[in-house]
Amino acid sequence: MYKERYHYYKKITRLLTLILCVGYIILYLITPLKVQAAEAEKKYLVLVQNSNRSWTAYEDMIEPSPQKKLMIKAKPIAEALRFDYINFGDGEFIIQRGDFRYNSYERNSASYVFQSSSTLSVNKTASNVAYYSDKSGCNLCHISTLRTIINYRYFTGSEIADYRKAGYTSIVCYSRYQVIDEAPDIREVYDTEGDKFFSQDEPDTTDQIISSAINLSEEDERQLIIVGDSRTNNMSKWVSTTVNTQFIAKSGEGYLWFEQNGIEDVNMIKNPGDVIVIWLGVNDYFSNALGTDPWKAYSQKINELAATDWADCSVYVAEVGYVDTNYIYNYNNKITRANVSQINSPYKIQGIQEFNKKLRNSLSQDITWINTNDIIGIKANDTDLTPEELWVVRSNGMVDGLHYGVEVSQKVYNHFVNTTMN
Repeated sequence: MYKERYHYYKKITRLLTLILCVGYIILYLITPLKVQAAEAEKKYLVLVQNSNRSWTAYEDMIEPSPQKKLMIKAKPIAEALRFDYINFGDGEFIIQRGDFRYNSYERNSASYVFQSSSTLSVNKTASNVAYYSDKSGCNLCHISTLRTIINYRYFTGSEIADYRKAGYTSIVCYSRYQVIDEAPDIREVYDTEGDKFFSQDEPDTTDQIISSAINLSEEDERQLIIVGDSRTNNMSKWVSTTVNTQFIAKSGEGYLWFEQNGIEDVNMIKNPGDVIVIWLGVNDYFSNALGTDPWKAYSQKINELAATDWADCSVYVAEVGYVDTNYIYNYNNKITRANVSQINSPYKIQGIQEFNKKLRNSLSQDITWINTNDIIGIKANDTDLTPEELWVVRSNGMVDGLHYGVEVSQKVYNHFVNTTMN
């Protein structure tokens, strides 16, 4: 009796063990299939911003790598961004925004090179190697690597609730016009034909006809890049812009900042065909810290840039705007700026007027001069504005005679636009 029970339970145990083994084998086999199915169900959308601030959608740009990293098809995204794509055929390919601004990739390497100017290149490391996809027949690079040459943002989860309702797991956004702070409104998303990408019950209230990125003219895409000091910094905060404008400015600075930081900042955002306006000099036109005449330092550097890094742009120099010496004296108890009087400097400059004259005469023919002071005037009574309207009024109620007020800043900005963009 005991032996019969023993053999019976032994058979049951073997049977249960066999069933468990088969179950584990089945589970092992189907789990990857479920994961693959889940991956296949994920939908990724790429959005590229247009100059009118609408977005063009692309559904087939993203391809997950075997390591589940999001890769983007190099040639299609370059075409969507209106960049150049160069495939050298030896494993190297380039996505190029301008002559001296591009990313260079090597297949099967996570390292890539960001070229930001004619003389500066930076070695970078991506989250995944670049590689050629047999599936799509495209060279692929990681989605985030393009952030060196264009504004980039990746969104997923609750911040794209409307997109998730439409079946998209994540969206990847690129813009050459602005920093991307939040996911685009789905009402501003269009397909490549210019039609609404998402169907909506509400009527379309868009005031203008939306064109896709491939139909935009070069004229629409030009940036006006204004480089300057505190006057430009104030302008960036106060004026109503009428064209796509970028301000690169730092208060209290001049040539040294321009050479060490300003130029690189321009190179980071400029595109072929852009307009660059230099409005610097009021802080150092009389300086002896440069080792040479300040006007000469400015002209030599700007001439060099116009012939090299900025050769694909239109370069303008705006003359240094005048000051009101009397107001400066009253505010600071000393004369630190002057329009026509002698400044205590080893470089004999008879005020701002002579600096402007020397600078203008030393610029190359490729550079256009802007007569800023025709708009501003030398003194308060040269304009229709009161001193309080012409100059910044400080907390003590005094005008400072150096920084232009809101109305004048707008007037100068409009003059820059009319001179350079029309």
